[in-house]
Amino acid sequence: MRSAIYVAAALGLCALAPALARELLVSAASVLLEGLPYLAASAVLAPRLGRWAPRLLAYLGCGCTPGPGARSIPAAIACAVLFGPWIALGRVALGTALARLGPDGGRSGHGGEALPGELVRLLPAALGAAALLAAAPELDLGHRPPALQLVAGLAIGLGAGPCALGTVALAAALRTASPLAAYALLAAGGMLDVRAWLRRPHEHGHGGRAAYLLLGLACGLAALGGGATLVHPRLVPALALSGIACLWWALRARDVEHRPAAWLAAALAAAVVIGAPAPTYRADETTLADAFAGERVDFTGAYRVQRPHAALVRYAITCCRADAHPIAALLAHPLPLRAGAWVRVRGTLERSGDALVLVPQHVRTIAPPHDPFVYE
Repeated sequence: MRSAIYVAAALGLCALAPALARELLVSAASVLLEGLPYLAASAVLAPRLGRWAPRLLAYLGCGCTPGPGARSIPAAIACAVLFGPWIALGRVALGTALARLGPDGGRSGHGGEALPGELVRLLPAALGAAALLAAAPELDLGHRPPALQLVAGLAIGLGAGPCALGTVALAAALRTASPLAAYALLAAGGMLDVRAWLRRPHEHGHGGRAAYLLLGLACGLAALGGGATLVHPRLVPALALSGIACLWWALRARDVEHRPAAWLAAALAAAVVIGAPAPTYRADETTLADAFAGERVDFTGAYRVQRPHAALVRYAITCCRADAHPIAALLAHPLPLRAGAWVRVRGTLERSGDALVLVPQHVRTIAPPHDPFVYE
């Protein structure tokens, strides 16, 4: 019955707002694909690590395990580089303390071949991150009252998981527009995990043969597509190995019905086939953060006009599409181009008031790239 309700709701959204439904589908799929290789590796390693598996996997992975993702050491290293060591240590310490207060005392982890079930539990967080991505252009946090920026940062942090690395990347992107919201996001992101409190015993099932076959298909298609503009290309080898593992598990799985896992795996494969639409560009979100006046710049992006300003904009991905953030080069003057055209501009940065603007010297229109993202 629950699966039928979810399917009916999805079909209703597709009928009423097809563009929004597509964006939510591919954005949630990007989060799931980002976490899938780690979940697959955990399923392989957990039986071999014995009683140490839950704690080790929580600290050594990207933060996708059940429980507070802020315990992730790789995410802490990234946070130390971007925000300083004390904030990184504070996140690990707070995440560890909150894990101790959880329903399993911080011993949550993966086991056996429950990969499809783990993805089902990951779905609410993935949908939350997708919704945040869709709403981000309308938030315009930098121009909101400080109290609203603080509340928005906390709300984004609570829903931005599950990947702790992605949470840190999202905070770094948000810091340019609203430092207060970025630090509030770090204070909340990866600290609470509703999945750990709502876990039910029967959810530890193996998922069924169909779920593994469809997951293997999704991983294979994403790997063949170089990440399919859903995840960073560096994840391609891990996705390929995950696809092979899923096919192996499909051969060994009990042929039992697990409808939520099978529906989710089918939707994930469909999202990879459909592809990721480009985000809604906002020309005033950010400028080149580390640039300086007098620097020569070659910039390729989509041309956007918000009179009297014009800019070239594109998005950068750190982990997956859900943490994509805009990079904009403000232009000294508008260009005789249609909005949305892709342009390669070479010029020099000059200071105009409090902002740096790009003075175009060579302008060339280009065909829209197959992959509109840059990768950090």
